[in-house]
Amino acid sequence: MVIAQFGASERAVRGMQQFLTDSTWDDTAILRRHGQEVAKDLDDTEGMFIVDGSDFPKKGCQSVGVKRQYCGQLGKIANCQAGMFLAYTSMHGTTLLDRRLYLPQEWVDDPAFAAHRQKCHVPEDVIFQTKNELALAMLQDVVASQALHARWFLADEAFGRDTVLRDAVDALGLCTWSRCRWTPRYGGTGRRRRPRRRPSSPPCHLRHGHASLLVTAPKAHGSPKRTCNGCRPSARAGPAPPSG
Repeated sequence: MVIAQFGASERAVRGMQQFLTDSTWDDTAILRRHGQEVAKDLDDTEGMFIVDGSDFPKKGCQSVGVKRQYCGQLGKIANCQAGMFLAYTSMHGTTLLDRRLYLPQEWVDDPAFAAHRQKCHVPEDVIFQTKNELALAMLQDVVASQALHARWFLADEAFGRDTVLRDAVDALGLCTWSRCRWTPRYGGTGRRRRPRRRPSSPPCHLRHGHASLLVTAPKAHGSPKRTCNGCRPSARAGPAPPSG
């Protein structure tokens, strides 16, 4: 952003880094005001919350949370930071709402990282949270604020296969729309053999490997209703996912 505004000026880049790192500004208040503006322009009862991760390759070891871990941007294990992001979309537009930095467990618990934590100003009360837990915390915060309305929660397979996360989203009154892994059932008693060829299409599927689209509609009582994209419409399928 700084380079786009001021060009490749080392003074401008360092000035922005100093402002973000050392200045006494309240990012929580800025995010709250941003949410209020989003509510004015984009709020819709058919809106959708979206969570996803984004990774940032790094060369050194001084940036907070940096570690050799899977980097989605590079598609391999690499030295990087990992962040979780919450977005909101409706027929009026799309925007980011919140962000959380993922801190690997050693950054939180390992005494060997104490100096790194102090240098990077990591708060002492920070506890380790998985990426899914960070995503859920952001979602719960925005729902509790009642600033935005939404009907849907969209996520990829990493979140869709997390039943604890899906149940928590159900409790928020949102319909989940996510990818899930389809595994052919095995009814035999001996060693399970790997199929020589790709198995036939499951009853509910999308043609992306063995991934299916899981749609979850919360119920007022009892267990939430779940179906996969591709099922024949039925009363148990809940509301139709958004099109387009």
